[in-house]
Amino acid sequence: MGSVNLDVIVTISRLPLPGETIRGEQAHKTGLPGGKGANQAVALKRLGSSVLFSGSFGSDSDSEFLKSFLSSEGIDLSLCTQQTCPSGKAFILSLVSGENSIIITAGANEVWSSEQLLKRLEEHWESINVVLLQREIPQHINLEVAKAAYSRRIRVILDVGGDDGAMDMEILKYLDIISPNETELQRITGMPTESDEELLKAANSLISKGSKNVLLKLGARGSMLIQNDGSVTRQTAFPVAKVVDTTGAGDCFTGRFLSNANLNLLRSVCLWNL
Repeated sequence: MGSVNLDVIVTISRLPLPGETIRGEQAHKTGLPGGKGANQAVALKRLGSSVLFSGSFGSDSDSEFLKSFLSSEGIDLSLCTQQTCPSGKAFILSLVSGENSIIITAGANEVWSSEQLLKRLEEHWESINVVLLQREIPQHINLEVAKAAYSRRIRVILDVGGDDGAMDMEILKYLDIISPNETELQRITGMPTESDEELLKAANSLISKGSKNVLLKLGARGSMLIQNDGSVTRQTAFPVAKVVDTTGAGDCFTGRFLSNANLNLLRSVCLWNL
């Protein structure tokens, strides 16, 4: 359950200074499908999972392109809605180093009805094993869905990415896994996250507030799973000769992690767009 965006990607040598204009490479003519929710849905489907996706499309031509793409991937869109506003968009500034900066305009991703959604979910709960959430959609939607899934003993995972605003910490008590990167962990806890010791301390603060496990995405350093029984599992990143673009890398990682039958073990590799 999450966002769906049209991604406009421009490759640049460096970020412009205030008031400066720089030249970038030609953006993709029609844009590319994206959004954390859609990215993770596609990753899961390509890895063999059955995926029911709930997202919010706009009323513009972009929505038809996005729906067509997700349908072609074999993703069930029966829980999606269409709103009378533009579709979400992401403007991705891709540096030649492989890093990126992203600007998001939420569009239809902000327009949801929790009452309508929960009613439509009733006929699907029995077939759902895991609910995956991200923060590119309204917090109240995530919270209501997490509560409903938790009450049915369905696992709930929240990817912290997608919003740099304050997070409603009530959702922690309904989560099996919360998954931030280092920056997001620092932001939601207000604690330093530069060393492994600091990472563990900040992660355990989330566990003390309710989340059963914390799955940390550490970029080139790999990943770390901290569980509420005190165990810590570390994994290094899969090495590549050249990182071309990290856009969507975390979403691929999350999809791969959730495609494992046993969510208590970290057997994933960090996937990079090459």
